Order: sequence, then C-alpha cells, then structure tokens
Amino acid sequence: MTEPTIWTAGQDVRVLDERAARHLVHQHRAST
Repeated sequence: MTEPTIWTAGQDVRVLDERAARHLVHQHRAST
C-alpha cells in the first residue's frame, strides 16, 4: 500500500511544480 501512495505523492509534486513554473512565467511576462 505504501508504493502507490509514494507514487501519487510524486505525481502531485510534479503537478505543483508545473503550476508554479507557469505562474512564474506569467509573472515574468507581465513584468516586461
């Protein structure tokens, strides 16, 4: 049961990283 949980947590982190990256890109484009 632990492996699926760890895998899901890893997927969540990846999604959060993608959202954070997009947010930073939007901020950068807005500032220029």
